[in-house]
Amino acid sequence: MSARLRPAQLGDIEAILAIKHALALRRDAATAGGFLLGSTAAEYAALVEHGIVEVLEQDGRVVGFATAVRDAVLRASELWQRRTHVRWCGLDPEAVTGEPLGYFDQLAVQPGVRARGGAAALALRAVLRLLDDGHRHLFATTVVHPVRNRAAWGLFARIGWEVVGELDEVHPAIGSLRSAVHYVAADRVRAALADAAGTGGPAMQRTLALARG
Repeated sequence: MSARLRPAQLGDIEAILAIKHALALRRDAATAGGFLLGSTAAEYAALVEHGIVEVLEQDGRVVGFATAVRDAVLRASELWQRRTHVRWCGLDPEAVTGEPLGYFDQLAVQPGVRARGGAAALALRAVLRLLDDGHRHLFATTVVHPVRNRAAWGLFARIGWEVVGELDEVHPAIGSLRSAVHYVAADRVRAALADAAGTGGPAMQRTLALARG
């Protein structure tokens, strides 16, 4: 099966929403494939036009997507306002807010899809676009209670992300949630990728090649 990554278009939103609905959160099931809590069609359209949305195609069909938010949009968001509620550990957020910040938002791949390295490459492509835009510090959040969203953990581990805090939230359809806040500096990502390019095995090389397109 052939896989490729490309920037999303407005015509992809129907496929994106179908994947989101297939990954709706259930409180009784942890998953390595990820689950999605939010984003309406209008919100995805805004991300396509003003943020970063990459899609994974397999044999011409959209089977996954990743989203990221640039500095200006992040600072204008509700998420940015909630930073004061984070229980920070190991990072003083004020030490990095003077430089461009990016936010890795969502990673989702249709259940049952087995694109070799596709999910990791998809996430990495969104991260690389943030770096290419000059973002010096990257953040992400993943739900850790009442279930764990492990979809992006593999990528986070490989390129140096660290858990630097926790945030309690209430989702209208799910109830109380606790999320981990992840952070990595752009320089650390670049160093990790350089190391992976030089020492990684065939699977890593395929992932890097697909992500860099």
